[in-house]
Amino acid sequence: MSELYPGVAADAGAADADEDAFFARQVRVLYGASRYVLPFNLLLGATLVLALWKESSPAALIAWLAALSVVAGLRFALAQAYLRVGRPRAAVWLRYFTGAAALNGAVWGLCVPVLAVKDSVISLGFASLWPCGIAAGAPS
Repeated sequence: MSELYPGVAADAGAADADEDAFFARQVRVLYGASRYVLPFNLLLGATLVLALWKESSPAALIAWLAALSVVAGLRFALAQAYLRVGRPRAAVWLRYFTGAAALNGAVWGLCVPVLAVKDSVISLGFASLWPCGIAAGAPS
C-alpha cells in the first residue's frame, strides 16, 4: 500500500527506476548544454580582459584568461568523455560536473583580487560587476 495514497499498491521498484531515469536525464542535459555555454564563458572572459587591458596588469590579465581557458578546456573534455560513455553512472558524473563548475566559479571569483587595481575605480567596477552580471544571466 502507498503511504500517500491509501488503498493504492505502490510499486517501489518502478518508482525508483523512474526517479533514476529522470536523474540520469537531468545530468545528460547538464553535459549537453555545457557544450554551448563554454564558448560564451571564454568570450565573456576575453571581453573582460579587453575592457581592463589599459587599467590592469597585462600579465595578470593573460594569466587569468589562461586559467579560465584551462578550466573551460577541462569542462569541454569532461563533457566529451561523458557523451562517449555508454551508460554513465549519473551520480558520479554529476560530482565531476559540480567540481568542474566550482573550479570555473573559483576562477571567476578571482577577478577582483587578481585583476582589479587598488586605485582604479574602473578596474574595480569591471572586475567586480562583470561576474555579477554573468551570474545574474546564467539561470535565464
